[in-house]
Amino acid sequence: MAAVQNTAARLVSGARWQYHITPVLRSLHWLPVWRRIIFKTAVLVWKCIHGVAPPHLQEFCVLVEKVQGRPQLRPASTGCVDLPRVQTSVGQRSFAFHGPTVWNSLPSAMRHSSLSLNTFKRLLKTHLFGQSRTPPGAVVAFLCDSSTDRYKWLTYLLTYLLT
Repeated sequence: MAAVQNTAARLVSGARWQYHITPVLRSLHWLPVWRRIIFKTAVLVWKCIHGVAPPHLQEFCVLVEKVQGRPQLRPASTGCVDLPRVQTSVGQRSFAFHGPTVWNSLPSAMRHSSLSLNTFKRLLKTHLFGQSRTPPGAVVAFLCDSSTDRYKWLTYLLTYLLT
């Protein structure tokens, strides 16, 4: 899946195959595949919590404040979802476990129930892009062909990393 995305990004941007793909994806405002999976999972959990998702998925995303006997716990006030216990690694790959894990790993401000879907998506994408290590100014220079521009980019990158 990542290979298809990388090839599409190179085709759309005109970048050469020698260039690192992260700055190309960032210039297109595309999340890498693994972050896109996190994005889609978090949006699906948001829909489950707000009653927009199918009922068979909503039963896996119950807020801690709605679980009997747990409303006085600290996670109840932060918008956390009840995390089921799993015995195997197969269980950890299920939506019942992965969805609440992704949701609970988000900053508490993003788990606020008053956020609309569009606002949540915008904040989530900004959050996921903020986790990247590529400096934003390096994107333009990375797509240049001349070696002097690559030298300038490398100098910029080293300056960015060392300061």
